[in-house]
Amino acid sequence: MDTGTEAAGLAALEQHLLPRLKQRDFALLLKDRVDLVKSTDADGVHLSDPSQLKNLRGKLNDLSIGVSSPLERHEAIIAAETGADYIAFDSSENPDECEAVIRWWHEMMTVPSIVFTSTPDEATRFAKAGADFIAVKADIWQLPDPLAALRNITKAIA
Repeated sequence: MDTGTEAAGLAALEQHLLPRLKQRDFALLLKDRVDLVKSTDADGVHLSDPSQLKNLRGKLNDLSIGVSSPLERHEAIIAAETGADYIAFDSSENPDECEAVIRWWHEMMTVPSIVFTSTPDEATRFAKAGADFIAVKADIWQLPDPLAALRNITKAIA
């Protein structure tokens, strides 16, 4: 991302999005942007690379740190034991395996799970499997009517 685009994005975040998030008591987690957590007053960070977790846990103290994990139980357990506040799984790798991992995680672990998905059917499937949270993938914004798609996902898991 070039500096102009990043600066404009940060300005929009601070001017428009942050006040609305605070009004509604929503959390803001920045994906992989640890450098911006303090300046944006974010609630935490989501790490694509779980190996950063151990180093950041001490630096970010009470802020939330979540990590993406492959659909591999051992690695997810290590991230949870290292101090992740949640473990995120991406359903696009293999939806059947993701469902199996979520069912197992729900039965065995106390650290919350999040599943990234983009369809109402998958959202329902993973919520029924025991996912603590459903996160909508960014590709939803490329659909012809992203807000309708988002509403359909919300209805599906309500």
